[in-house]
Amino acid sequence: MKKKKIFLPVSCLCSLYKKSELLEVKKSFNSLLNQKYIPNQIVIVLDGEINKNVFNYIRNLKTKYSDLIKIINLKFNKGLGISLNIGLNECDNELIARFDTDDINLKKRILIQYKFLIDNPKVDIYGSSVVEFFIKGTKIFSRKKIMPISNKEINKCFKYRNPINHPTVMFRKKVIKDSGSYIPMQYFEDYHLWLRCKKNKRHFANSFKPLVAMHRKNSLERRKGLDYFMKEIFFLNNCITSKLLFLNSIPFFVLRTTIRLLPGFMGNLLVTFDNKRSKWNNDLKLKIYLKKL
Repeated sequence: MKKKKIFLPVSCLCSLYKKSELLEVKKSFNSLLNQKYIPNQIVIVLDGEINKNVFNYIRNLKTKYSDLIKIINLKFNKGLGISLNIGLNECDNELIARFDTDDINLKKRILIQYKFLIDNPKVDIYGSSVVEFFIKGTKIFSRKKIMPISNKEINKCFKYRNPINHPTVMFRKKVIKDSGSYIPMQYFEDYHLWLRCKKNKRHFANSFKPLVAMHRKNSLERRKGLDYFMKEIFFLNNCITSKLLFLNSIPFFVLRTTIRLLPGFMGNLLVTFDNKRSKWNNDLKLKIYLKKL
């Protein structure tokens, strides 16, 4: 006998584009909908043309959950910042949870964040630590990426890295809109938004417990290359000009951008010294969870 769903007054927001893959999209939505506590609205932005199989899946999902799902179909690709901003305006609830359609929502994610924000009205943006995983043969390897927990710890991190994992956040809609919402800033839409929220003295928190599992294609995947390097320079310049970051952030970004241009094996070797990440382990528990999706 299936357990009765309990709908929480939360809007979940995501964006799909032409590179979204069907299997990942299915697992992501199943991880959201196959739980006991689920949001009472899911807003899906189709950012331009998408894969036909993905489109058919979303259309069937809409038929099955007609009162739950709202689809915004953009004729042309606008980019993540603009598509999320459009989607945000279509969210009916004050509490909004972001999720990426290639990530996995872990057990009770929506319930945990909803209860926390109800019980802590001073917190505006609530993210979490994450589980990073990759699949090798029949095995799943994972590691934890632990984020700073308190508002004080998070604010200390902003000058040299983004301490909020975007696909894990639940936030208050008014706070985000009052801070300017999402703007076009490729690869850095979320970081720029959090910095504006910080400037407006909004309060952050992270759950120590991971609430989202992020799929890495392989153990060496990371953001790199000249394009990312140039976008990061543009982001830093914009932040300093806008007084979101200051000159004391430059040394950290010089190091970050240098790593982007290193050969893959060298950059990933440096990641092994990141004390915020645990070692890779064969994760049977996550494998069982994913198999059920």
